[in-house]
Amino acid sequence: MDNKLLKLRIILASILLPLLIVTYFLVKKVSDSDIQVQLNTITQNHIRAYQRSYNNYKELSSILYTGLLGRAQLKNRLYSVINKKDTDIDTIRKDIYNDLSFRFSQLTKKHITSINIVLPDNTLFLVMKSPKKFGHKLSKYRYLPLEVNKIKKPIDSFETGKRGSGFRFSYPMEYKGKYLGQICFTFDAAAITANIMRDFNVFSNFFIDAQYMDEKYVKKTKQYFESHYKGYLFDQRVLDTLKKVAIKDVYQLMPSKESRDDIYKMFLQNGAGSTYDREKDYTITIIPIINKISNKTQAYLAIMEKADAIKTLERNYDVILLLSIILVIAIFIIIYFIYSKISKDKEQLIIDAIREKQIVEQSKLADMGNMIGNIAHQWRQPLSVISTLASSMKLKNEFGMLKNEEITEYTDNIVNQTKYLSNTIDTFRDFVKEKKELKEVILQNRIDKAIEITKASLESHHIELINNINYDKPISLELTVGELVQVLINIINNAKDAIVENNINDGWIKVELNRFNDKVEITVEDNAGGVPENIISKIFDPYFTTKHKSLGTGLGLHMSYKIATESLHGRLYVKNTDNGAKFFVEIPLNNI
Repeated sequence: MDNKLLKLRIILASILLPLLIVTYFLVKKVSDSDIQVQLNTITQNHIRAYQRSYNNYKELSSILYTGLLGRAQLKNRLYSVINKKDTDIDTIRKDIYNDLSFRFSQLTKKHITSINIVLPDNTLFLVMKSPKKFGHKLSKYRYLPLEVNKIKKPIDSFETGKRGSGFRFSYPMEYKGKYLGQICFTFDAAAITANIMRDFNVFSNFFIDAQYMDEKYVKKTKQYFESHYKGYLFDQRVLDTLKKVAIKDVYQLMPSKESRDDIYKMFLQNGAGSTYDREKDYTITIIPIINKISNKTQAYLAIMEKADAIKTLERNYDVILLLSIILVIAIFIIIYFIYSKISKDKEQLIIDAIREKQIVEQSKLADMGNMIGNIAHQWRQPLSVISTLASSMKLKNEFGMLKNEEITEYTDNIVNQTKYLSNTIDTFRDFVKEKKELKEVILQNRIDKAIEITKASLESHHIELINNINYDKPISLELTVGELVQVLINIINNAKDAIVENNINDGWIKVELNRFNDKVEITVEDNAGGVPENIISKIFDPYFTTKHKSLGTGLGLHMSYKIATESLHGRLYVKNTDNGAKFFVEIPLNNI
């Protein structure tokens, strides 16, 4: 082998490996950043879901408070309690209990575990779940009822005591200018988790900080037991509800070890957040439940949801990474073979042997290129935008010029481009599988979408896009979302390639929309000189690009033809004008 070729291989290899490593870490960094944005959004959505469920039970407790006041004549009776003898007090307590017992038994189905009446001196007057337990004062750990008696205002909060926990809603009572004490409603944690699982199609669990509960009581009761996080307890009522929804027990739903470690770190940091469990294919959100009186975190709400969006995002970045690596390798291979072709005449025999191998390699590269081209044909502009945005962010960050609002703008743009990449995959997949998901759309908006996607590419080649669409009369159609946009992008890109290839100065592409009685007609015209008459009838044939590379559309136009005729039930054809080629997309108004 020629020493020059050997040296070239060594040089290319020494450059290629670091470049591939840089490419990998760059794509990985952008991917991780986008995933974190998704996780932050999921966290905020689940916090809102928790707040909504909490407010539902707060509203329910308020309704119950108003209703029970009248049912048991609470204010009248409690007023007399403060002024009568002990024998009368026992009778009043029994009367109140009898009036409320049937209603209380019904409310247990709504996860109410207790209704307590507490006198102004913090003495328990009535405990509905244990009517024989009364007369003793509340412990100092019962922050909420103690605070209500102190400030005489309604308070609601999650609270963990020595012998139980729950969401408590307490209301003070006054009558004839005299403070009578309070009535407190306690809902178990399953009230919130069940509500969230029912309304938001997720799984939910609850972890209670064990330090606030009596250890002997926990060991004795069957209601609480150790979770798979040290220092935190499960509530059996929550697990029963979870099992009904998931049809799995808590250990089958247990996150992977890596995710459990992430969750435990969130416990220690006392903040809300989400983590992505790749092994289980779920996102897990942790929300701290804080006692509003003591301002201490006494429990955590966990919400588990299928990670479809993040999984799609990762898959898209995997494809981007693969395409980038293939592109880099292909360029280096081409450089090597180009250099080998211009070797000296005295090495002709060696060159001929190399050329034999080169032909085989080029054949493989061509096949690979065709496969990549099928996808990259529509991805070229979004990938360019992503690369530009990422480079700009990195450059501004290195010079300390990157602002917080610009980070949001850049990442939003990157997310938008990746969404388009994902939508393109979904459109291609759905079309091949003949999956029909129809949606009512405004035709002008769909055309604008195609113009928006191709705008940057046209501007980079100094091509003017003439938009002659009438927006005053919107045209509503039921279409498979994304397919018409795909057709128009292919046609516009085909026109752009023709203008660039033919070196047309002041190139332009004109888009028009016309409506007739039974159809709409979208036209895309260019000034690239037109399609040769001897091949104009073949440009929609499959793999036409491999035979006529000058056109540069190939599978894109063929797929556009199939979408227009088979999915949109219309027509796609081309005619030459005085300026160039003019493509016609006809869609019937009554046969979509």
